[in-house]
Amino acid sequence: MSSVINLSILIVGLVRNAEKTLHKDIEVLGNAFSDFAEVKFFLVESDSSDKTIDVLNFYKAKYSFFDYVSLGKLKEKHPLRTDRIAVCRNEYVRRINELYIYSKINYVVVADLDNVNSLLNKDSVNSCWKSGVKWDVCTANQLGAYYDIYALRHKVWNPSDCFEQKDFLMKFGVNSELSSVASVYAKMVQIPADSEWIEVDSAFGGLAIYKKELFKDVSYCGLTESGKEVCEHIVIHQIMKKKGAKIFINPRLINDGFNEHSIHTKVRFKFYRLLWRTLNVFLIKLGIKDLLKSKLKKIAK
Repeated sequence: MSSVINLSILIVGLVRNAEKTLHKDIEVLGNAFSDFAEVKFFLVESDSSDKTIDVLNFYKAKYSFFDYVSLGKLKEKHPLRTDRIAVCRNEYVRRINELYIYSKINYVVVADLDNVNSLLNKDSVNSCWKSGVKWDVCTANQLGAYYDIYALRHKVWNPSDCFEQKDFLMKFGVNSELSSVASVYAKMVQIPADSEWIEVDSAFGGLAIYKKELFKDVSYCGLTESGKEVCEHIVIHQIMKKKGAKIFINPRLINDGFNEHSIHTKVRFKFYRLLWRTLNVFLIKLGIKDLLKSKLKKIAK
């Protein structure tokens, strides 16, 4: 994997109430993948209450490489968010497999279109083909804290559903804030761009590049057998992994800094750091800190 100039890609994604951000997202993605021989867009819309459809119609009328479909109002039939998202994602999976226009595509880029790819550029994209790593799915990293813990599965970092972990902690008396920190926010680590690639069972992070053939005989699902919500990326990645796919986070595939999902880590940890420093000052003033140290030394002996 060394050059992209002879490769064709299809950028797919979901849009809802994206009137204000869609122009910028399409521009950023188009520029980032502009070294490729051919770039196409296919977007799936549902449940918008703004002028998203007008923006989509503008692009479809003006550019031959752009297409979309609207699935209308899905919320009533599919009230659970992950189920609704899976329905929309399966629409682009179906078209990737059935439409001749996409038969020559080499790679499929699944991108979020809610301003989480604002820092994506050609260098970060091209790094996927310059690393020497043999990958089937290459997923994004952020300059700020890595935010997408819900879509992440890694045997050490996050081996199970982070929100199930939170519920478990709360069940045994840990308050909501500390449960969120332990199960979600503490896992939002910063991955340096020069780090080694991280092999995972699942990841997304707002953007993922797939070999097109991975979408054959697979589908997204946003519900467990018992009807509970589950991240749709987890399900499809499980199927792909069973077929031998290798999934990585590429630390150089930077698509964003801190965003609305990860900014909480900044605020929370600054708060806890300030709280700890304040507590230290308070203990010193009361003369308690030295007393505690001496007690601990005695215990250690």
